[in-house]
Amino acid sequence: MAHQLTVNQNKLTDNQLAQLYLGFSRDYVELSDRGMNVNEIYQELYSRLHYSLVSPNSTMLLLNETEKNKARKVLNTFFSACPHYQRLAPAFRHVFYLQPCLTVINHYPASDCHYYCHSDDALFNWMLLSSFMSPHTHHHGSRGCDSDNKGLAYIIGIILLALVAILTLVAFYYMLSTFLNSIERFVYNEGWFKAGLNIAGILGGGAAGACLGIYIVAIPLIVLGIGLGLSNPLGLAIAGAVCLSIVGAALFCAFTNWVYPDDKDALDPKDAHRFAVTDEEAEHMLTKGIDPVKVKCAIVALRQELGKDQVPSLLERVFTKSGGEKQKLLQQVRQLRRGELTELKVGTMHFNFESPELAVANDAKMLLNAAADDMRFVSPEMEEAEEQRKGCFSKG
Repeated sequence: MAHQLTVNQNKLTDNQLAQLYLGFSRDYVELSDRGMNVNEIYQELYSRLHYSLVSPNSTMLLLNETEKNKARKVLNTFFSACPHYQRLAPAFRHVFYLQPCLTVINHYPASDCHYYCHSDDALFNWMLLSSFMSPHTHHHGSRGCDSDNKGLAYIIGIILLALVAILTLVAFYYMLSTFLNSIERFVYNEGWFKAGLNIAGILGGGAAGACLGIYIVAIPLIVLGIGLGLSNPLGLAIAGAVCLSIVGAALFCAFTNWVYPDDKDALDPKDAHRFAVTDEEAEHMLTKGIDPVKVKCAIVALRQELGKDQVPSLLERVFTKSGGEKQKLLQQVRQLRRGELTELKVGTMHFNFESPELAVANDAKMLLNAAADDMRFVSPEMEEAEEQRKGCFSKG
């Protein structure tokens, strides 16, 4: 399918000029390695250029004759600088371009694609064609060294890709674990500010990593993909952007965890809200005759059972046996904070949270409140009698 024509379809653009030069450079190495002489190389390059100027798949199809002559001039300029041409005697150089091109191939098999500027994607073509350039571009005869260098580059590339994949998997696990922990904190009211900060770090780090991957790292990755012989180097760039977004999210999340301040007055300074009893929760316990101080003592005992390390992540508590045991302890902490338990056994300790004094005081308070409500209540009959009494006084 023919490519869409650009606005500058009648003019040889600088990008097309660059593609031509790099294409000649690539093909020159290929033809030199075949053992062609100077005339054969020039004839072949000229034929490929001619095919590019008339091919329906080329963006140079609609160039006018003046612009096509510029393309031919690019070929002559390139070839004049080549080692094959420079080795010619000065007399032969003078008349070299005066010789007619005897063979012009008007059609190449579709699989060969021996034409230049077949796409108007500037970035892709530049990266694709420039990847063929190297310090030994014009030194055929060092194919063994080239093969060794390519093999070494391939091994290094595979090792780097493996390291990036491992790093991405570790970062993804950390990011997912922190995200689920943050959702858990929101659900059980165990520190919404820290949870929100972590989620904001994940989103911000992911966006920053994606921008870095798209605008900075994409081009080197495309070059690496071409060097490794990948059929779709653009896919490697997309994968790189995704990996960087995941790593960025994990790094920002780790940073937010690191900068989050400890609460030295909390039961657990590193995780203050998970083991704290709020004022609202304490009031709710009092209405049920539960002593908040006794509840806090039981929470301390449960925290001791959890161990000196921090509470494991939600994933670890769900999918591991040791984590499941700690999940049960954490669930008991939550039940205590909700005032759902009146007694609890922790290890060898047995706690009873009911307080008769608090229950009696609470009942007395409720009775006093009810009596006060009754005193403030006035029935309709009493209101009617009061109105009649006021009427009699007014007539007297």
